Amino acid sequence: IRLPDIELAVCQVFGLDSQCLQSDAKKRTVSQPRMLAMWLARKYTRSALSEIGEFFGRRSHTSVIAAQRKIDQLLTEDRQPASVESLCCSFAEAVRRVESQLRTGS
Repeated sequence: IRLPDIELAVCQVFGLDSQCLQSDAKKRTVSQPRMLAMWLARKYTRSALSEIGEFFGRRSHTSVIAAQRKIDQLLTEDRQPASVESLCCSFAEAVRRVESQLRTGS
C-alpha cells in the first residue's frame, strides 16, 4: 500500500476531493480525514514520519505523531467524525470502510 492509495481510499469514503488532504484547510471535515490518512500511512507503510507529513501537505513529523494520537483517541471514544455525518457511522466504522477500500483496491 502506498501513500496515494491511502489518500484515494480516504477521499472516497469521506466524499472529498483528492487535493483536500494535501491542502492547508483546517476545517474538521478535512482535518479528521487527513489525520486518519496519516494514521493509516503509519499503520500500512514503512514511510518515515517526515515523508508522510510531506505527502499530506508539507506537515512536520510532529504533526504526524499528533495525528496518530488523535486518531487513537477518537477510536477509543468511538465518536462520529464530523465529516461523515451523512454516513451515520462511528469513527471505527469509517476506518473499517477505508481499510476495506485499501484491501479491495477500488
